Amino acid sequence: MKNVLQFLVFYACVSFCRADDAFIASPGNDTSTALTQSIDTQPQLTNIQEPTDLSIFDIRPAVKLPVALWIKIISGLLILSLLIGLCLYIIKRRKQAQKQTVVAIDPYDKALENLTKAYALIQNLDQRPFAFATNDAVRQYLSQVFNLPAPECTTEEVLEKLPQINTLNDETKGQITRFLIECDLAKFTQQKFNTDARLKLHAQAKDIVEASDKLIHVKTKLSTSSEQ
Repeated sequence: MKNVLQFLVFYACVSFCRADDAFIASPGNDTSTALTQSIDTQPQLTNIQEPTDLSIFDIRPAVKLPVALWIKIISGLLILSLLIGLCLYIIKRRKQAQKQTVVAIDPYDKALENLTKAYALIQNLDQRPFAFATNDAVRQYLSQVFNLPAPECTTEEVLEKLPQINTLNDETKGQITRFLIECDLAKFTQQKFNTDARLKLHAQAKDIVEASDKLIHVKTKLSTSSEQ
């Protein structure tokens, strides 16, 4: 009896569920229509239209970031420092080049300068430094101007070449001969040269240089006039 009651209850539930489904699916039912309309009105993803204006999707150009003021100032100072350093370097190199340039000194002026230095030794107790300095001043001048043997050569070698110098007259050649012999006496012998003798020797040296310089200028003028 209990099993029969359970079967009847189960059958009644199944029948009720089928009736409810039939009611919902029936064409004349308002609920079915409402549900169908609601389903139809749901947005369809396939019907979405793409926007025609695609400008918003273009790649934007590069944006120039503003340069800070302090960066500009530092950059300007660095460039200015480099330019100043370059200018100072060029000026320094030019000064060094000028110092290295050997300025040609006129043999006459150089001889007078050397004789002035020799004169500073005239009061020495030892006469040889003065004699060597005075002799070298004249010998260097004659070597540069007349191509006579260098000061390191002996007096005999200089006197052998002296007659070949046509620019010098006999008087000047005689002065040079006497001067060189007296210098050798002061340098290599025990003969004493007091202050007066040293002054005389210094005066002879100066006279030789000045006389030779005058003869050179005279010959130059004569050569120029003959060419004209």
